[in-house]
Amino acid sequence: MKEFIIGTVLGIIVALLVGIISAHGQEIGDFGVGHAEWHHWYQTGENGGPLKIPNSQVNCCDDDCRPTKAKFENGRWYAYIDRQWELVPEGAIKENIESPNGMAHICASRREAGQPIRFFCFVKPRIDS
Repeated sequence: MKEFIIGTVLGIIVALLVGIISAHGQEIGDFGVGHAEWHHWYQTGENGGPLKIPNSQVNCCDDDCRPTKAKFENGRWYAYIDRQWELVPEGAIKENIESPNGMAHICASRREAGQPIRFFCFVKPRIDS
């Protein structure tokens, strides 16, 4: 019984360490982080979707959507993309879609050296009054 308890405790410690190591370096807003959890919603948009590029019939989501942090300053929305605050173009904002979890969601390209971010869709966070 003692060996079973020690083995179980060691197994839990190893699992925790693996989880910490694999999560290290990933942050909300980084390309791909959180996409899998919300992929179905991006594709179907059960409350207002599917997410389509504004003024288009093309879906926003091709593994480029993810939850992110957002802020509203001086009348403009900013999204935290790959660890930098980026001004969200007005044309990317989905006005009539409510976030499924209250967070902002961005569909945008990965940050590549020397290339600007391409914005497809932005769902505003829920603002509690």
